[in-house]
Amino acid sequence: MDKIHVTANSSGQQPDWVKQGWIGEDLAAKKAVRDKERGYNVLLAHGLSVIRQRKPDVAAWWDGWAFNQAHRTIFFSEKVCKLVVDESQQGQVPQHNGHGAEGAPKSRTSRGAWHKRT
Repeated sequence: MDKIHVTANSSGQQPDWVKQGWIGEDLAAKKAVRDKERGYNVLLAHGLSVIRQRKPDVAAWWDGWAFNQAHRTIFFSEKVCKLVVDESQQGQVPQHNGHGAEGAPKSRTSRGAWHKRT
């Protein structure tokens, strides 16, 4: 799992003050593509646990709006966040995540070889 630092307002239908509440936060995230835009998905429950102490009004807005927070994700485009590099992980070979260079999911065949799903 990656970690992102939110640097600007995200897109979406939330009020501007709610979007601004995420700026400056570091969040655990997974790479994602939404509407042909690259970015990161954050589990809403995790995001709220990060901001609840410092920005309770933002957390309260999400509490009132979002149901089933355990499985809901929020999307941050690469335009509004940056990847946080863990100093202790620098120079290490990244683990294979099952995705190719194009980001297309891959799966293993019965012989263990990787092939692109269609």
